[in-house]
Amino acid sequence: MTERAPKRTQRSSHLPPKRTPKVTKSLSPKRRRTLADPPVRPVNSLRNSNVRPLPAHIRPRECRCKKGECPIYTSRQEHSKGRRFYCCPFNRTPQDCRFFEWIDDADDPIIELKFQLENHKETMTKRIDDCSSLQQSIAWVESFHELAKS
Repeated sequence: MTERAPKRTQRSSHLPPKRTPKVTKSLSPKRRRTLADPPVRPVNSLRNSNVRPLPAHIRPRECRCKKGECPIYTSRQEHSKGRRFYCCPFNRTPQDCRFFEWIDDADDPIIELKFQLENHKETMTKRIDDCSSLQQSIAWVESFHELAKS
């Protein structure tokens, strides 16, 4: 008869001890999660948007699914940056309510001006970065030139 090796119940001394995740009391109930709770991620239309305070002339809208009011989001996607829209608060997966409606007119001159301003900001930031890079290159060349003289 062959003898079986005894099962190892202890961890090797060279391995760190197993750690179990701890939930601290300082976290709010919304922030507490267990390993079994997957993070809730919104659908693509909400990933590139944010919620802003509601202007007085725009009223909240009841969603078609009748589960509550639709928040107003502001798009951050390149093709629609700055435009506001209604979206169902329960729009988390493709099976959920798919209500979506633009609030702003796409041809609104303010939206167009915001888009142009963002483009100018990006251009200026790039130019500032380029200038900084050129200054560093000039300083390197000057220091190299000084070393070559001596």
